Amino acid sequence: MLKFFPPPYHKNLSTHIYANTWTSTTAYPFAMISGGAGSLSNGSIIVCGGDISFSSGVGTANCYRFDPGLLTWTSIASLAQTYYYCAATGMGNNSIFFVAGSNSKGDGTTSVYRYDASLNQFSNLAPYPIGIVFPTVVTLTNGSIISWGGGNNSGDVVANAYIFNPGANSWATIANYPFAASQHGGALLPNGSVLSVCGDTSSSGYVSSPNCYIYSLTTSAWIQVNSYPIATSFNPCVALANGSILSIAGSLNATSDTTNCYTYSNNIWYSASSLPVALDSGLAAVLGNGSVIYIGGETLSNVVSTCYIYN
Repeated sequence: MLKFFPPPYHKNLSTHIYANTWTSTTAYPFAMISGGAGSLSNGSIIVCGGDISFSSGVGTANCYRFDPGLLTWTSIASLAQTYYYCAATGMGNNSIFFVAGSNSKGDGTTSVYRYDASLNQFSNLAPYPIGIVFPTVVTLTNGSIISWGGGNNSGDVVANAYIFNPGANSWATIANYPFAASQHGGALLPNGSVLSVCGDTSSSGYVSSPNCYIYSLTTSAWIQVNSYPIATSFNPCVALANGSILSIAGSLNATSDTTNCYTYSNNIWYSASSLPVALDSGLAAVLGNGSVIYIGGETLSNVVSTCYIYN
């Protein structure tokens, strides 16, 4: 495994870039965690499924679109059944790629869907190679989608990694992630590589890792980069317009408001404005104007519907 030798972590070295602030916006229609969120080509956000309970795993089939101009949530077509512990990413062509995750029985499914916003309908795609919950998915520059990590139906975290080809509607196995884990943060870097941030390495509790890796399409290998400042998981990541990666909140065996930005050019994590409250398991996506929305999440005592915009 290749290593990118890191300089040390520096705090608050780039306040001009990362002094953005969080402001509250229209709440999600109900309290929710661990659904799937992705950006449409028109700048709207689609949210699918999710867990509406604090500790028992209760999924929903409801899906909504967020209009960044009107700051409103609108109901769209529902999923075929309830799902939670999902993952989603924009596919281009005003579509969303959605890995369903867990069904109402608590089993990791192989169900994968494409949501077409023009038709307001879901269609089936080639099934995921294994039954999975909590995978991470990122759309590549060529339109393919990379997915890695998660939990299988034996209750174990996995290191499996795959690439989905939308044209061929097929999955291909790629090099395993360096360690088995679920709930990584992940986002696309300016050079077309993919950054994976932290992850939960335990099948039975929160044992987070600070380790970060880049998947290089050139070498088809995972390359270790500078570790995250803290060990965390359940921290969604998004690519900002300036090319940096924003990692939001997460679980440190408790909720967190910590937010940091990664710059690939110098392999450094910079401190960013903290989320207004400590949360984990929320969703994040980039709006059409380049702002970031964080949706839902959970505190130490309940699931929330609150949403915040970073701009």
